[in-house]
Amino acid sequence: MHYTQDQWQMFYDKELDAEQLDLMESHLETCESCLELFLNCISLIETDAVAGQINADFAQHTMDFIKQSQGLDHKRPSAKRKRRRMLINYVAAAAVTIVLMSGGVFQSAVDQAAQIPRENDRTAFEEKSLLFTWPSRLEASTDQWIKNMSFTKFKEVKW
Repeated sequence: MHYTQDQWQMFYDKELDAEQLDLMESHLETCESCLELFLNCISLIETDAVAGQINADFAQHTMDFIKQSQGLDHKRPSAKRKRRRMLINYVAAAAVTIVLMSGGVFQSAVDQAAQIPRENDRTAFEEKSLLFTWPSRLEASTDQWIKNMSFTKFKEVKW
């Protein structure tokens, strides 16, 4: 049994008793044609409800807005403008560098670095060589550990 559009309208508005609502709901789960009718009914109801709130020129106003916003996004700076901007950036960087050099900022930084106390050369060499000598150091410490072990409870077996 299939239901009509008016019946689905009443189902949507909940104008039917609870038993009839349950029957129609279970029917929706199994019948594709009634489901399509019900969805069309909802679509018509919502369209009618919203129709009074939208102006007649809404579509044209929206399309004009889209065209205007797309026109603004597609403007790209010209190559001449890019080169001018890049030149301005290089000139600004050069000016800052010259000001810092003439003020002695770089020289004072070098002087401060020269006054930092140095570690003795032997520890610096050991730190650098640690990357390359760790296998031999590990072997030497393992040999020393084995030599320090005492085997008092074990007897030597000769073949």
